[in-house]
Amino acid sequence: MARFDQDLNDPVLQQVINADLQEGQKVGVRGTPTIFINGRLLQQRNITGFAQMIEAELAEQVAAKR
Repeated sequence: MARFDQDLNDPVLQQVINADLQEGQKVGVRGTPTIFINGRLLQQRNITGFAQMIEAELAEQVAAKR
């Protein structure tokens, strides 16, 4: 716990955490878990939405190679 308390009060680490929080807010993170696939936010957080997004990304990759 001593290390945790030390890190919790470290201004450098606090800046890193704040930067991460700001970046998350900027890209639409509202809670956890939040899933991004190739930089796109997964809106439908269930197995169907996950599978559909992966299939769409794979199709785009195949089309881009043609």
